[in-house]
Amino acid sequence: MQKLPTYKIYLDERKASQTGEQPLFLRIRFNRLKAEYSTGIKILPTDWNAIKQQVKAKHRQSKLLNTRIDDILHEAKTAANTLGNDISASNIKIRLSKPINREIDFYAYQAVFRDELKANAYYDDLRVSRVIEKKLKDFTKKDRLPFTEITTEFLEAFKRYLFNVVGNGANTVHKEFSKIKRLITQAVKEGIITINPFIHFQPIKKAKTEKARLSYVQIQAIEALKLKSDTSLRLARDVFLFSFYCAGIRFGDVAMLKWENVVDGRLKYSMRKTAGFKSILLLPQALEILSHYQKEALRFSRESFIFPLLNTKYTYEDEYATKRMISSKNTIVNKNLKKIAELAGIQENVSFHVSRHSFADYARTKGMGIFDISKALGHSDIRTTQIYLKSFDENSLDDSMSKLFN
Repeated sequence: MQKLPTYKIYLDERKASQTGEQPLFLRIRFNRLKAEYSTGIKILPTDWNAIKQQVKAKHRQSKLLNTRIDDILHEAKTAANTLGNDISASNIKIRLSKPINREIDFYAYQAVFRDELKANAYYDDLRVSRVIEKKLKDFTKKDRLPFTEITTEFLEAFKRYLFNVVGNGANTVHKEFSKIKRLITQAVKEGIITINPFIHFQPIKKAKTEKARLSYVQIQAIEALKLKSDTSLRLARDVFLFSFYCAGIRFGDVAMLKWENVVDGRLKYSMRKTAGFKSILLLPQALEILSHYQKEALRFSRESFIFPLLNTKYTYEDEYATKRMISSKNTIVNKNLKKIAELAGIQENVSFHVSRHSFADYARTKGMGIFDISKALGHSDIRTTQIYLKSFDENSLDDSMSKLFN
């Protein structure tokens, strides 16, 4: 039986960089002769498992780098099997120096960032990343996408596909391409690719959109609806109105509110999005909504949720899982709000976030100062409030023009 070559991946400590990173080499041995092949990977010694010959899981790109190592080993073994009588350590190295199928896969690289997004509970970004990958696979009809295939022409073709075949709008395409560009730019910085295809790519401009909001008359129409208690429609209506009367509380905050957040006629809580503290006077309309749920809540402690949106038995210590649950409940509430809008004779596309827009616009039209609006919305920077209110300027201009000429 013919003797087979042996392979070992090792760190070459003689060639350490100023940052302490050492290059990984593949040592090929056959018939007492050896050849050394650079994998192109550099890592710190503390990130290398010499026994398993793998990058440790704590390294940010462990999955990607270990995939590259596996590919190199597989190609070396394939080369050995095809060389026949010409097999030698040096000939295997020569074959490795002319790689054919070892281009780094975009999806494998994207998976590294998905792990980071999940670890930091960036649920929305993670969802967008998965959507992008599905669209790319539908477009290419392949499960792998080497970086070398992502050219300016590829991006142009994918853009046309999203517009003409998928039917995406400009803002969706803009958002998804910005995510792809971020990964490509990072790959260039890390030396994985040398040419950035976005340099000559015509960017997709974000279309200006008007923030949907309701007038106070429409809010009152929703409030006047006769809805049965303890139904999903009643719950959706109540949390929507509670948000409006409490300065536009975001859905994630409403879902996590507990009775302990009600203190001396005020609502006091930490905002999930910004971690800022917020204290809001509970107006009579908000107190009336709370009274509907207070009788049921008496069975529980002050640590019980105010609104029956989430499972009270779950601990909610896993931030990523919590965001998934909140997002799921938000989707259900939004579906019910569309039914409620129809019952109230409202044609606008109503979602929960419209309560926040509606409060901001109503406060502005009633003369509330921008500093107070900013504080009510929980913005840390007044410039954020200015941008937020900018899309509502049309009505203000209409009023000013009417007063000017009448």
